[in-house]
Amino acid sequence: MEEALREADIALSFAKRQPAQPIVAYTPGMGGAAVSLVSLEADLHVALDRRQFRLLFQPIVDLRGKRVVGAESLLRWQHPVEGVLTPEKFLPIAEEAGVIVPVTRWVIQRVCRLAAEWRQRLPQAIDFYLSVNLSAATLRDPGLREYVAQVLQETHTSPRQLKFELTEVGLISNVSAARELLNGFHSMGIELMLDDFGTGYSSLSYLQLFPFSYVKIDRPLLTWTGSERSNNAITSAILQMTSNLGLRAVAEVVETQAAAQALQRMGCDFGQGYFFCEPVEAEEALHQVRTYNGPPAVVPVLRPASGQGGGTEVAGDYSPTLVLPPEDGGINDDTVGLPGLSPRAGKSPRGT
Repeated sequence: MEEALREADIALSFAKRQPAQPIVAYTPGMGGAAVSLVSLEADLHVALDRRQFRLLFQPIVDLRGKRVVGAESLLRWQHPVEGVLTPEKFLPIAEEAGVIVPVTRWVIQRVCRLAAEWRQRLPQAIDFYLSVNLSAATLRDPGLREYVAQVLQETHTSPRQLKFELTEVGLISNVSAARELLNGFHSMGIELMLDDFGTGYSSLSYLQLFPFSYVKIDRPLLTWTGSERSNNAITSAILQMTSNLGLRAVAEVVETQAAAQALQRMGCDFGQGYFFCEPVEAEEALHQVRTYNGPPAVVPVLRPASGQGGGTEVAGDYSPTLVLPPEDGGINDDTVGLPGLSPRAGKSPRGT
């Protein structure tokens, strides 16, 4: 009986970390994994003091104006033994261990300081913003609104330079409390993004319940080459609906030129993904914005030194070349990514 209770407790612990899978059966492999999770939980309690967390930034691109309008901040944990860990590996543990609030507050403070600094170094990018992901546990922080207001004031950051991203899973646990908090952020001038749109059951109702300004279209609707009719039709319908609601759409995980072109034709406002740029360190992100948001008449791109057009793969010897943007304002077929950004092949790890 004691062994059965131990196994049930381990399975319950795994279930708490997988909200999309409410029923979890114990398997023998969970025992060793549980030991690893306990070790990670202990390490999390000292990770912040030891400065083991860092932020990467992935640019968000205006598909029509061909400029970088913002960047999503992505949390990484530089674990001394496990190496670099992405949020899905440690955020559920952080929530259960009760350390998610100080970690999120650190992210907000760091992002606001960078936003204020970049505002001085990017005078031409007056509307540039940084976004921060908020988890379900963070929304239960009773002092979060006051903390954000204090940080904005101390760092001299405009609320327009900060946006918060939230998922349906994060909102569903306590709708009334989340609504009060998000309405408070909205009244402060901080815009909100509904992340992973199209994957949950109640996303449409949340667009009415909460003061969102953006929706981020999730990966399942964008893993295509631009030719599949069903995905095209669904994505086009979502984009039309968001436009009718006065919302702006960000397509996530854009990984091919065909997808970027199709999204632009369908009227999608913004794109984000490895086709444009992989998540990069703060200084590199700043460099990308400076390069991309340069003089509008001449836009820098990377071309093969031989002068041949590139695809989404970066290979061979490249040299910088200046070219005029397409006359129709569209995405140039023979550029590698969008002008000034560094595309990478592969999947984009998401996270807070």
